[in-house]
Amino acid sequence: MSSPVLGNHTKGCGTVAHKPTRKQLHNRRGASSLLSPTSHLVGKNNRRYNTACSASASSSSSEAERAPRCEWHAPEGLQCLVESSQSAASGASESFSPARAVGALARTTSTEEAMRNALARSAERCRARGGVPVTVMLPLDCVDQTGLLRYASQRWFEHALKSLKAAGCSGVMVDVWWGAVERSPGEYDWAPYRQLLEQVRRAGLRLQVVMAFHACGGNVNDTVNLPLPRWVLDAGDDDPDLWYTDRGGNRNRECISLFADEQSSILGRTPLQCYEDFMRSFGDAFERDLQRGGAISEVLVGCGPCGELRYPSYPEALGWRFPGVGEFQCYDKRALASLAEAAEEFGQPEWGLGGPDDAGWYNAKPHEASFFAYGRWNQEYGRFFLGWYGHQLLAHGERLMGVADRALRSRFPHVMFGMKCAGVHWWHGLESRPAALTAGYCPLPLSRASELLGVENKDGDQGEGDEEDEEEVENDKAVVESVPFYTALARLFNQNRMQLAFTCVEMAATDHPAEFACAPESLLREVRLAAALEGVSVLGENALEVYGRGQFNHLALERMVTASRPISVSWHEYSKATSAREAILNKAAVISAERDVTLPPLTGLTFLRLSMEMMRADYVDPWSTFVRAMNNPSRGASSPGGANNNISTTADENLNTKPSDEKISV
Repeated sequence: MSSPVLGNHTKGCGTVAHKPTRKQLHNRRGASSLLSPTSHLVGKNNRRYNTACSASASSSSSEAERAPRCEWHAPEGLQCLVESSQSAASGASESFSPARAVGALARTTSTEEAMRNALARSAERCRARGGVPVTVMLPLDCVDQTGLLRYASQRWFEHALKSLKAAGCSGVMVDVWWGAVERSPGEYDWAPYRQLLEQVRRAGLRLQVVMAFHACGGNVNDTVNLPLPRWVLDAGDDDPDLWYTDRGGNRNRECISLFADEQSSILGRTPLQCYEDFMRSFGDAFERDLQRGGAISEVLVGCGPCGELRYPSYPEALGWRFPGVGEFQCYDKRALASLAEAAEEFGQPEWGLGGPDDAGWYNAKPHEASFFAYGRWNQEYGRFFLGWYGHQLLAHGERLMGVADRALRSRFPHVMFGMKCAGVHWWHGLESRPAALTAGYCPLPLSRASELLGVENKDGDQGEGDEEDEEEVENDKAVVESVPFYTALARLFNQNRMQLAFTCVEMAATDHPAEFACAPESLLREVRLAAALEGVSVLGENALEVYGRGQFNHLALERMVTASRPISVSWHEYSKATSAREAILNKAAVISAERDVTLPPLTGLTFLRLSMEMMRADYVDPWSTFVRAMNNPSRGASSPGGANNNISTTADENLNTKPSDEKISV
């Protein structure tokens, strides 16, 4: 049965106060192929949303007078029950009966358990049939800095949640703002997020949460201003080096500098302790919903500006505009001390005085900065500085992964955890990739990568007859002097069992002038390949909104569908990535015959962003078509196959013993 179009919503959805008659069930099931599977469980007020909105105030009753809402989303649970019962009874010819299924479900499981099963299986079934579940971001200001849930009583918001479910979405995503929850140190107000969770649950959706340890405002797509907690800002006034600092001395108060992670500068606590206490309190407040099958499906750990693992190298609040190369953020006193220590160890103490002085300014083009234009980034000093800069970023990510593990994952092992990286695609077509370098996405020397990932000697033990392999490893090291950032990143995510959320899935190089050397497709392919080789799941996200002025950007929607599917990469790309990975692991790379390989689909896609405009009638058909294409692998891009080489990759085994039979799987 096809999913309903967005907006075909029935007022009684989610209530079971009035038991429908057999005739009503028959009429509703047969009325239209566009009706949702939820339609046979609605109350007798079976009217569309616009009818409900125009009804007089007297027709709506208070919460106390209304029949109690059922806390489980029946259709998903029923669908699971019916499918399993039909498969168990082979040859059964009895037709589907909603009333019988309701009775069976009530007899065999509690309401809460049915709800959990229904919510948990929605995305799983989508992935099982090769689809990509769609999660929709909620408005940035769902909860404001005073702790108010802004849309609690707005009918469009409740209607939007139910419409998303009806269209086939698996869940919604919300930023859990540090500044909104911990307004006083050590005191956590989870009430607005609890209220939001109940709204999401009633709509039959699951919730993906972002631990947002950053401020909102001053970046692309930031439509509201929501600062860090006042007491954190006060601590920054007392210790200005708590903030990232650029070469001109500008302090960025969007998030705390990674170089202060372990400094007790916030009322006697370190930033890491603040993050851990916050996440522990979150776990206590939502313990039931974080259990297996609970309403919270994923937790993304924010670790930088916009919640992304990067330096704030391109802040609009400080004047940056696309496509400027950005600036290095390493001029607070702790960053300079770390750099000086690294330079001393390297034997070049003069390199520890600061970052490169010829790297341009926020809005410089690569040809205007000699550090990028004349190859200094790839000379000895450049490799040293960039290796240190990127290493510090990955080490920060590892520390936060440890915090999340102690605070949440150790208690809730069934919840998926992840971190987000930015799709810095401008100037990616240049060898230097300057915008990515200032953001911290820098090649790492083998020594630093091995040190960070703890694999320098892990796979290096040599047994009898391994002298030839040892020689091959040394030859690989001679060729691979540095490791691509995303190779090291994927290895780190593998070791910490994290998913990788990545942006720019809707973009194409042709969206921008050729002189900007934008290459979003190539960047996404590189990230997916690195992740696939490590068995790391990738969640996609569009970086910019793809609708406005009464219409969707249909081309962008098509790209998102295509980018979410299994994709092919060339043998050259695959062999290069494999060699870099095996260099980290101290192994000799074994490359198969020269054939293209196929990467697995994305694990999910997060759509940016829900708004009142998105509920307009103009958006109904394209949105429904898009979600169905994402959920159904037979729609949109065709499945790869044929001559492609399907390669199986697991983290610590030979990748290519059977080139013709293997398949990359995440």
